[in-house]
Amino acid sequence: MRAHTGEVTLNQLYAIYKYFEQDGDQIRAQKTIDIMNKVNEKEYSLAFCGHFSAGKSTLINYILNQKILPSSPIPTSANIVKIKSGNGEARVTLNNQKCLVFQPPIDFNTIKEFAKNGDSIQKIELGIQNFPYTDQLVLLDTPGIDSTDKAHELSTASSFHLADAVFYVTDYNHIQSEINFQFTRDLTRMGKKIYVIINQIDKHNEAELSFTSLKQSVKQAFREWDIPVEEFYFTTMKHSEHPLNQAVKVTEKIAELASITPAYDLNALVDQLINEHLNWKEASSVQARDHLEQVLKNQENQHLLELIDSAEKFSKNMIAYREQVEQTFDEQISQITENSNITPYETRELVKAYLESNVSSFKVGGFFGKSKTELERENRREKLLNAIKQQTESTILWNLNEYFLRVIKD
Repeated sequence: MRAHTGEVTLNQLYAIYKYFEQDGDQIRAQKTIDIMNKVNEKEYSLAFCGHFSAGKSTLINYILNQKILPSSPIPTSANIVKIKSGNGEARVTLNNQKCLVFQPPIDFNTIKEFAKNGDSIQKIELGIQNFPYTDQLVLLDTPGIDSTDKAHELSTASSFHLADAVFYVTDYNHIQSEINFQFTRDLTRMGKKIYVIINQIDKHNEAELSFTSLKQSVKQAFREWDIPVEEFYFTTMKHSEHPLNQAVKVTEKIAELASITPAYDLNALVDQLINEHLNWKEASSVQARDHLEQVLKNQENQHLLELIDSAEKFSKNMIAYREQVEQTFDEQISQITENSNITPYETRELVKAYLESNVSSFKVGGFFGKSKTELERENRREKLLNAIKQQTESTILWNLNEYFLRVIKD
């Protein structure tokens, strides 16, 4: 697929949303709406994710300087709890699009009652009072990860398309877990900035391994997996005065990020959504093909499967041919424009003469000197434009014309 060029606008995002919706891809359609709302609200989003039992909820409560999240997770199909400044109420959206509003103080046991039937809750938004950061900052809390399969599933299915940066939390005993590396690598491939928090460092025993060696081994492991990490933080929520505790530095980093004016890479977000959409279509196509094979598996219908195989091969060959032609075309156009010299020596001299005529000290003597000066300046400008036009026609346009003729003949 050829990458699009130029900056994506809200109107283009809406067009992309309509395409996903009409193509039956409701997940990508909803993600596009999410991005449009994020841009419209000028939100800067930080996602928190990581291992079960890593202390993520406790850490977020520390960051918010108040107990907001329960220690046990809330099951949601969207895998996300959105936290931002507000009046203290919780808005719970169910899969049937019904929205429930819970007034403060928030009772999470009541909210959990709506999640007993599995995926009844689609998303939860908490608008908390005394939010310690700017109104534009949003914290995204995701459920814990307990397997590599779950890690890959969450990295694509969750709302990480909304995250401008990700804080990945792992506990001290699982620092070198494969889940950490797989999950964070998936996110960096999506273009996300990663901050790693190693929590529960109160479990560290200096007699077994020096803390300096521990930090070096952690950083080396992420380098070996080719995962760029913005910063590492070592924290504990049990002993706030622990000499190695960097929890305060985490809050300082969040405050720093919150002060940044949002700059969205919409092109990268759209590319990610399109890739997800294509993968979805391919998976849907495979499922449809498997079903069709079951329907036509008797001998009488074997020739239909052969026809389908031939059609699929022809379609793939046409796509490959089109991509090859597009690449060749782009290379030829670039080569023509790069090799065409529209500013030879004579043209450069005309440029020099025209620039000299625009200097304030430039004068043409004699009677009516001012009008003569303007006329001379205009004459030099016309000569320069004509020279550039002639060079363009005799180099770039001529070569382009010749190339187009060859393409048509082929």
